[in-house]
Amino acid sequence: MSKAGLKKELKQLDKDELIEVILDIYSLRKDAKEYFEYYINPDVDKLFRKYEDKIFKELKRVKKRFWRKETAARPSVIKRAIKEFESFGSGKEWTVKLMFSTVENALHISSDTQPTVKHADAISNILQECMLSANECGCFKEYAERILILTKLDDSGVGDIALRKRFLRALHAIDMRTEYFHQLPPDEYYKKTLTGL
Repeated sequence: MSKAGLKKELKQLDKDELIEVILDIYSLRKDAKEYFEYYINPDVDKLFRKYEDKIFKELKRVKKRFWRKETAARPSVIKRAIKEFESFGSGKEWTVKLMFSTVENALHISSDTQPTVKHADAISNILQECMLSANECGCFKEYAERILILTKLDDSGVGDIALRKRFLRALHAIDMRTEYFHQLPPDEYYKKTLTGL
């Protein structure tokens, strides 16, 4: 049924019937219950923490591969969680914050868990989407500076070196679509690093 068709049907119900329909949905659907609870009491911080924890738990999933631990995180679950969070309409800035938190946590976890190629590609795509969205909502510089610190290729960087390099390539891919990186002085760390990737 289309939105227009649903609207037409709902208009035929009186107030009590509408309340009954809403209560039925609230009782039967977990996602609807979560939405109505947020609609009545919109606590964005609480919602953010819930989805951040959900993604963190997924990122922590591991499987043993011979002598090493390899990530068993499912990219589809992570992407779905970000999309679900966005559907609450809390604003693009909050979605950017959640995407960046996902990237940051993935880097930290990769210190002792080997990322697979599929996992690294998925997180790199989230990073690109995060930075492009940050550029749209005017907070690009803040996140750009943070990711450049995290992805340094020396000992001060965080996580798996191959994953850091992949992230730097992802940043390079969006370089000319943003208003920040290409304005940096030529001796900045980012410009020097890319030549060695």
